[in-house]
Amino acid sequence: MTNEILKEKFEEFLDGQGMKHRTPSGQPSTIYAYRNSVQNVCKREGTDWQGLAGQISTIIQKYETGGAEEAFGAKSKHTVVNALKQFQKLVDELSSTTEQSTSKYELLGQYLANKGQEKITMIFEEIESVLGFPLPYYLRSNTAGWYGKPENSPTHKQKEIWYNYGYRVESVDLTRKTAIFIMLDSKDLIDNDFDEQDEIQEAELLESKVKNDTADRSLNYQESKVGKSIRKDPRISKTALHEAQYKCEADHSHETFDTARGVAYMEGHHLIPCTLTNAEFFKKKFDKNIDCVENIVCICPNCHRAIHFGNKETREDRLRKLYAIQGSKLAEVGIPISEDELLELYIKRRAT
Repeated sequence: MTNEILKEKFEEFLDGQGMKHRTPSGQPSTIYAYRNSVQNVCKREGTDWQGLAGQISTIIQKYETGGAEEAFGAKSKHTVVNALKQFQKLVDELSSTTEQSTSKYELLGQYLANKGQEKITMIFEEIESVLGFPLPYYLRSNTAGWYGKPENSPTHKQKEIWYNYGYRVESVDLTRKTAIFIMLDSKDLIDNDFDEQDEIQEAELLESKVKNDTADRSLNYQESKVGKSIRKDPRISKTALHEAQYKCEADHSHETFDTARGVAYMEGHHLIPCTLTNAEFFKKKFDKNIDCVENIVCICPNCHRAIHFGNKETREDRLRKLYAIQGSKLAEVGIPISEDELLELYIKRRAT
């Protein structure tokens, strides 16, 4: 969101509060005074409207009674402080109206995935335009907010969103207000998947009395290299493989090799990707856990990699075949999803 658009929205917001541009005699009135007050604070702070929006709570404290800029804030019957408080209301409104049920950063993840480029350079203004709200202060002032989880800053969520859509931040230049996103390479994703598949091979089968109720469990969380994520139960995947008789459900003719346990090596794949965003969405909407037997398909390693890294036609071919088998099973346990809705989830370039 550009500075000019922010200014326009501020004037529209004030107008909606019943404030006027001019007095009956034609003299500049409240809207004019408040806009100029915010502009003057920007000059004093050496920032622009976007930067001010990102740190508005701190700025207000600075200009209120007891703050370092108390005298300036009290000018013209506290016009400056009152203007800043109105601007804060606008910023809060912009953030709340654009926030989605899953995450307000989801739109950026979708944008990156749709671009589909190995490296994407964006200035902060472009990012804000995609998001529909100003970047918070901790992202405008701290590079750690882009790479990881700095102390006392809620940076955790957006990194998980970028990762789910197949990207991470390579570098950030706070001076030039630029961020460079790069596509995750195969190793970023496969390393974690190898660990999961290893756990599945070593896991025991679920007891028969609980295997039909796996969709009714609470979500299990864990801290991973990308932050908070869903802890998948390897016994559930192992049970799904067993029920499929260790045959590739995308094509029964696909063969692999025998494991130490004397069965064909197959891998478990969550048909509805078991990302934090998806898991919380289905739990909230249907009160169901997608880490369940009905959501796991048994496939050979080649088909598994095709789903993750194949071209659009290859991925859709495998997914349509698997949905034909699994779609009705999901519906039976209360997780309705159409074929088109499933394919839409795989717009995320790296569904895990």
